[in-house]
Amino acid sequence: MKKATCATVVCAFLILVCLRSSICGAESSDWAVRTLAGSGLSGFDDGPAGRAAFVMPMGLALEKDGSIVVADAGAQRVRRIKDGKVATIAGGGGLEPNGLWVIGGYHDGAGADARFNQPGGVAVRADGAIFVADYGNHCIREIANGLVTTFAGAPGRPGNADGPLASATFSFPRALAFGSDADG
Repeated sequence: MKKATCATVVCAFLILVCLRSSICGAESSDWAVRTLAGSGLSGFDDGPAGRAAFVMPMGLALEKDGSIVVADAGAQRVRRIKDGKVATIAGGGGLEPNGLWVIGGYHDGAGADARFNQPGGVAVRADGAIFVADYGNHCIREIANGLVTTFAGAPGRPGNADGPLASATFSFPRALAFGSDADG
């Protein structure tokens, strides 16, 4: 594990501007900034929030129970902050020798067998399924019941074609969100 600063790693720790008392323990009208998770070291260590490591957290989404889903683009992982602990939900791969990146890939599968290529945005559907904007693979991925599948788009085939989920194409999707009418 290499030591890094925010200047060399796009903030390897997660700082959150808190607006909800369920996250910060403050009144909803109070603003507070605090480190929610991350040691400041570059990596993908899971465990107690203050000792966990991130490579390049890009997207956040709040789950119904108050847990936070994090797309760690540099680690090629989707992670969860819950009850003061960080755990990897899906994704894997080894850290490059410089300690700043994990090589991306593409593979649908369970947990650590799944591969992402710069997961950016995340959103949680009402039924708890997690959706990931997989930037480098040009597709939208779904994580449900521990299994990562390609929801829409064609890995390795950028474009802007509308149509059925399997034939629609995206070019470097970065973010996504569900509207209040999204069913699950």
